[in-house]
Amino acid sequence: MSEQQYSIVMQTPIGKKYGRLSVSILEDKLIGCLTLLNHNESIEGTIDGNGNCSFTGKLVTLLRTIPYVATGIISDSEVKLKIKGAKNTFILTGGIDEKGKDCKE
Repeated sequence: MSEQQYSIVMQTPIGKKYGRLSVSILEDKLIGCLTLLNHNESIEGTIDGNGNCSFTGKLVTLLRTIPYVATGIISDSEVKLKIKGAKNTFILTGGIDEKGKDCKE
């Protein structure tokens, strides 16, 4: 099993939102946690040998909860994803986070 922590930034219409992505990879399964907007939310999906991935999760804002599908690439050193909700698509990028921090579920 491979585990990795990334410091991430998501581009939104109202500015950049910073957080953390924690992933564990076992064969073609990807599980983990996205910490964003002061919420820790579980993620689950698939990943291939080249780092191409797809997973689902939800973003929790002050006003609502937004289910999403994320697609993109996760490598040993960086992450590049498109987060697609019902109305909007956001770009999420990041790099390795050496400090790490476990998800609180």
